[in-house]
Amino acid sequence: MDKKSLERKCLSIVRRRSRTDLERKHGPLPDLRVGDIVLVRMKRGGLMRRFLRSVTGSYWDHACLVIFPHDLSKGHKHDIIIEALQTGLVTGLRQGVAMHLLSRYLNDPERYDVGICRIEWLDEITRKKMRSYALMNVDSPYYPLSFTKVFLALTSPWSRQRFSYRQRFSCSGLVQKALFEAVPENRRRRILFKPGYTPMQALDTVSPGDIARSQTVTWVWNKHL
Repeated sequence: MDKKSLERKCLSIVRRRSRTDLERKHGPLPDLRVGDIVLVRMKRGGLMRRFLRSVTGSYWDHACLVIFPHDLSKGHKHDIIIEALQTGLVTGLRQGVAMHLLSRYLNDPERYDVGICRIEWLDEITRKKMRSYALMNVDSPYYPLSFTKVFLALTSPWSRQRFSYRQRFSCSGLVQKALFEAVPENRRRRILFKPGYTPMQALDTVSPGDIARSQTVTWVWNKHL
């Protein structure tokens, strides 16, 4: 074995990690990159999550960003994500923007399903800018979500249209805003997940379903729309 082949084999061993429960179900994850988009279906999220999936017509109800992929050569033992979470209807219980291990979702297939997509043409500099923007927003509060508005959107077509336009899906908004701030100005419309919308409208109303269905992304693991 020549030197380069040995180096590649050693690097592969260094980067390898133990398989999670969802990987045993869907197959091993690809090598993740900074800026990859993680979509999550919260199977036990209660009525609110079911309402969100119904209103947006999507399999998914949550979105996150990979900010530190697993790579022992860089000291990254785990895949780290950043996400905006709402953990309750009471304002004081809303967690806001925080960092977590991706394995919190991958190791609990009874409660979650996970898919991974990415924007292939992003260069390393842009991906790092996405990470920087997201990290600057750690501890930012979650945008308030009205249970009444979600209920009306499920039961009334008129309310559903108004809800879809006005409600901010903050988890997806964090993903969209990080990408929007990272790319050059002349490429910003290219990366909007809601085609035909103005940038401000897209930033405020994007949902996990919009990301999943966008022509901007390439699915790399467990595709669902």
